[in-house]
Amino acid sequence: MPNQIADLSKLCVHTITTKPWKIDQSVEEFGKAGIGGISVWRDTLEGRDIAQTGDMIRANGLEIVSLV
Repeated sequence: MPNQIADLSKLCVHTITTKPWKIDQSVEEFGKAGIGGISVWRDTLEGRDIAQTGDMIRANGLEIVSLV
């Protein structure tokens, strides 16, 4: 794709893909990249407030596609 920017808005990435990133970093980086969706692996939620984490994900422009 010479001189074109890829549209990643329909892309969904699993949090396991970028392990060892914490979910905060994954959400921030995916959002900055323009990725539209995230599949959250349960291990990334350990010790976290799930509702707050969901709010953070959506605030960064990501759709929660699945809980794996």
